[in-house]
Amino acid sequence: MKPIPVRFQEFKTRHNLTNKKIAQIATEYAYSHPEYARTFYSKANGISEHVFYKILEFAIITRLVDEETQGRIFSKLCFNNLKHGSTKENVERSRKKREQVLCLQKEYLEYFNSHLDSFSNDEIIKICKEFSEGISMQEIARNHTTSVRVIRYLLDRGMSFIFDIYTRCRNRLEIEK
Repeated sequence: MKPIPVRFQEFKTRHNLTNKKIAQIATEYAYSHPEYARTFYSKANGISEHVFYKILEFAIITRLVDEETQGRIFSKLCFNNLKHGSTKENVERSRKKREQVLCLQKEYLEYFNSHLDSFSNDEIIKICKEFSEGISMQEIARNHTTSVRVIRYLLDRGMSFIFDIYTRCRNRLEIEK
């Protein structure tokens, strides 16, 4: 089976979705009135109901939405399941699905963090330099076989690292005047 980030990137590409759009759909669903469910959001966004559910999963697993929104999504899914006369077995299936999604979230976060740690300081500085020279994050991500999201984190880490070096050099210059 392909790693989670690869599967998600393929899903996003296939359905022409961005992280921003996915987070928007998931958040709107979570905070909307219970009558606005999968059918409404599927039609409103021109997607199938299956893709709608995958969007919710993606938003939760990759933490595109905060924990409160995640909880509201799960609660609303459960509420709608019960509202439409679901059986005890369906409720149990919903509970198991929630556990599965949360396990995938944990797996994704472990992968994401270990992937971040696989970049050396020299590589991070190189990425910062490439970005400062006008190379797009998408191209940098392709060149380093990673995602734009990882590049964003690495740029943040790199700028912090570079600022720390700058500050230490500046302090030494002041001392050695």
